[in-house]
Amino acid sequence: MGIVRVSEVGDRSGESFVSPVEQRRQFGEWAKREHAHMVDIFEELNIKGGLPLRKRPGLRRAVAMVESGEVKRIVFAYFDRSFRDVVLQMETLYRIEKAGGELWAIDFGRISALTAAQWAAQAYMGVGNELQRRSTGEKVRNAHRDAVARGVPPFTHIVRGYRRGPDGRVVVEPSEGPHVTKAFAMRADGATIRQCQTYLAEHGIDMTYNGVASMFESKLVLGELHAGVHVNLNSHTPLVDRLTWDRVQVRKEPRGRPPSEPRLLTQHGGLLRCSGCMRAMTSSSRVFNGKRFRVFICARKYDCPRPVSVGAGVLERCVVAEWKARFGQRSQSATTDAEVRTAEDLVAQRTAQLAGITATLDGLDVPGGRQRILDAKRELDEALEHLNRLLAAVEPAQVVLAGRDWERLILDEQRALIRVAFRTIVVAPAARPGNATVEMIRGRLTFEERETLRK
Repeated sequence: MGIVRVSEVGDRSGESFVSPVEQRRQFGEWAKREHAHMVDIFEELNIKGGLPLRKRPGLRRAVAMVESGEVKRIVFAYFDRSFRDVVLQMETLYRIEKAGGELWAIDFGRISALTAAQWAAQAYMGVGNELQRRSTGEKVRNAHRDAVARGVPPFTHIVRGYRRGPDGRVVVEPSEGPHVTKAFAMRADGATIRQCQTYLAEHGIDMTYNGVASMFESKLVLGELHAGVHVNLNSHTPLVDRLTWDRVQVRKEPRGRPPSEPRLLTQHGGLLRCSGCMRAMTSSSRVFNGKRFRVFICARKYDCPRPVSVGAGVLERCVVAEWKARFGQRSQSATTDAEVRTAEDLVAQRTAQLAGITATLDGLDVPGGRQRILDAKRELDEALEHLNRLLAAVEPAQVVLAGRDWERLILDEQRALIRVAFRTIVVAPAARPGNATVEMIRGRLTFEERETLRK
């Protein structure tokens, strides 16, 4: 069983790159010399040599085939294609030889630990492979740290709205940046990912659905650059402010099929009550003159002494008018305002504190420096979480300033305000058939009233 392994394929070339085609050629020549039959060749492309066996699909399958007796030998074209971790090498070799199999590298010969000399030779080569991997990793990490400190992303993909400047740093793309900012504002105000995708496409930014969803999670738009443990909080010009970004993070995409006719009160959760029996009303539909209309009817119409049926549009207009009359001119309380402002100030302080510590300790080997950065980041996360809880609690009060602003709200925000304002809406028949009136709209019910409704 041959195994082809390449750590990173991409567009690599040159003497240091041993292509899968070259490795397969080596297997063919080796099989002729050894008079061996190659059962199959497994490819491990974009697989690191230091990964554990469970993440090496080709090697894992080959070892299982040796243990089941299907193959006798596992062959690599080159020793440095086999392992980059000495512990993994020894564990795999032990399983293969215990099952009576053999492990080979064409440029090295048989890899074995049956004798002391064989064990020393393959262990020495394995240490060399792991040393090279560790040394390369340290150089890469140092390069990443320096790049992040300069504001140069050590990765390929950059979210739309930005591009790389001549020096490699992130700069705003003038033709895309404002539209990305607008898309974040739309999402924060309740727009779906699909609606944001459509908006971006209309302005020349073609992205997949998953691409837009990933963009909404990226911290690059905040002006921050993150690469593993390396962080630069003031890397480039932000496209989105922190509060808008946080509001986007708490948005959840609704699952399932959307309703064919979304209405204000269709998801009232028992809010609407029939005056005849005080039971909850349910949403239904009626056909009149060839057109289908949404209506609300008593859920127990056959048992109700005086069942109510009302058109959804009529009832919604009545409820909205009542809400505007009672609550339309109110704004959020001063206490809530003060709490939000205090939380926002704390987030700003924690952000500045983390940026100061990062800038001070960058490149210095200060005892406890890394722990100080982690503690500052934890405090910032706690402050952001507290602010998000406050915003979630007062979000409707923040966007509704007066009755005239009702039409500016999205449907979910209007529903939230109705549920907060009214605990029970009892609907009674009107004088004209086919209509209804809101007989009483209550606030919070007393215990006795709740018991009456329950019975």
